[in-house]
Amino acid sequence: MKINISEVEEVLDLDLSEHLAENSHLKTTGPVCAHLRIEKIDDGLHIQGNITGTIVLQCSRCLTDFDRGLSLDTDLIYHPANTLKRGEEHRAFHKDESNIGFYSDDELDITDIMKEQLIFQIP
Repeated sequence: MKINISEVEEVLDLDLSEHLAENSHLKTTGPVCAHLRIEKIDDGLHIQGNITGTIVLQCSRCLTDFDRGLSLDTDLIYHPANTLKRGEEHRAFHKDESNIGFYSDDELDITDIMKEQLIFQIP
């Protein structure tokens, strides 16, 4: 689900249930649910909420797939990509900056954020 940033007045509450497309980093069983509050701040968006779903992992010992339920709280800050200084687009981020993201074209893909947050939880 993509949202147009200019259409968010001050606060947007979202309740989503999405079947995420499988990729090489993430396989889910069933829908992934998100309860998110998106709030406009001075220079971007503050996203808080909870994401739940079941991911498929593989045992490193026997290589058998197994399901693991996840419920994670999310607290993220997103800025417009044009706020980056020239050359910063490719710099490495520190661990304490892991809750910072960027969007472009006045659009934010909530589904991508859900995928990213689940991938970060894979051990």
